[in-house]
Amino acid sequence: MKQYFTGFFTAICLTTSVFLFMGSQNRNHGDIEVSSIKIKDKYSASAIAISSDGMMMINNKGKKLVSIGQGDALGGAIRTFSEDGREMAFFGANKDGDGGILRTKNIFGEETGYFGTDIKNNGIVTLSDRYGNVGWVANGKQ
Repeated sequence: MKQYFTGFFTAICLTTSVFLFMGSQNRNHGDIEVSSIKIKDKYSASAIAISSDGMMMINNKGKKLVSIGQGDALGGAIRTFSEDGREMAFFGANKDGDGGILRTKNIFGEETGYFGTDIKNNGIVTLSDRYGNVGWVANGKQ
C-alpha cells in the first residue's frame, strides 16, 4: 500500500512540475494598467513619478526638476526646472508642431535663448536680454 501511495504522489509531483515548467516559458505577462507609479527615495523624499502625462523627477520640496512628456504642440518634450519649480529650459516641438526647438529662460521666467525652426522651416537663433527683448537674430536661409 505504501508503494502505491509513493508512486501516486510521485506522479502528481511530476505532472505538476511539467505544467509549471511549461507555464514558465511564456515571457509575456500581458498588460499592466495603473494610473501612476511613484518611486520615492526614503532619505531625501525626492521621487520619480510616471503617469499618463509623462515622467517627472521631483525634489525633496515637492517641486519638479525634470519633466519628460507632452510639449506645447502635442509632441514630445523635455523640460528642466529650477529648485523652486520655475521652467528654465525646454527641448521639444515648437507650438505649431512643425519643427523642433531648444528654449532657455532666466530666473525671471523671460526667454533668453531660442534655437529652432521658423515658420518657413529654416533654422533660426534668437538671443534676448534679461527682460525678454530680442537683441540678436540669425536665420539659416541662404
